[in-house]
Amino acid sequence: MAIIQNPVGYLTKLLQVFINDVNAIGNQTIVASGTAQSLTPTTGATKALIQVESAVATASIRYWEDGTAPTSSVGMLHLNGSVIELTTAENIRNFKFIQSVAGTIQLNITYYK
Repeated sequence: MAIIQNPVGYLTKLLQVFINDVNAIGNQTIVASGTAQSLTPTTGATKALIQVESAVATASIRYWEDGTAPTSSVGMLHLNGSVIELTTAENIRNFKFIQSVAGTIQLNITYYK
């Protein structure tokens, strides 16, 4: 899992994905809420890049990759603009997240195979 706090880093990470001979096979956009949510990956996805996006500069989510439901105060913290890289199908299936502060927070996900 990698944390990328800037657009240049995000583009660099995308380039690394393509250099490693993987192809985008789907995408998803989810609005985070105060209830733990899961992803709905494209069939066959083995990697995913998740961008956390909000108009609120202090927006953040919390997540776990082991299937445990995070709370608004417990879990791995990711800030607005950061990117989460999931590198196995199991981590994609087990990924659960929750909004940790008020405001609209959107997750933009691209799935790869």
